Amino acid sequence: MKAYKALRNIACALILGAVSSIYTLPAAAQVTLPDTGVDVGGAVTATITALGAVVLTIVTGYFAFLLVRKGMQWGRRAFG
Repeated sequence: MKAYKALRNIACALILGAVSSIYTLPAAAQVTLPDTGVDVGGAVTATITALGAVVLTIVTGYFAFLLVRKGMQWGRRAFG
């Protein structure tokens, strides 16, 4: 099984090397975005701030759940 995986990995590397040497993507000289009138930096900052609050709530709830679970285990051991 290990020999098969090693042979498969070598074959994949050879195929990837052959394809990447044959096919190249044309590179764009300059990428420009049209002016949309939207403050993209402000929108990204607001999104990260909103998601930060959601992530903080989830993490806090998870740790509270773990604490309650450990407390219940301790209670069962102490009084059970």
